[in-house]
Amino acid sequence: MTSVALYRATADIDLACLRRTFPALRCLHISFTGLFGIVDLTPLRGMPELTIEVRGDCHLVGTEHFQPGSVEHHP
Repeated sequence: MTSVALYRATADIDLACLRRTFPALRCLHISFTGLFGIVDLTPLRGMPELTIEVRGDCHLVGTEHFQPGSVEHHP
């Protein structure tokens, strides 16, 4: 599987588990509802060609591990 969409994600989201479960992941969409704290994308670093789209009111950290333009945030 190369594309995963998570809707209504919660604070206990385990991005490291996503990496183990979907090693060929190329496209990830995460949608948070309501106010959300910090989302650390670091567990997904080193996945070649991965693009990430995050929707929701949150603060992203770990974006420096990805190619410019490969992480989009839509609050």
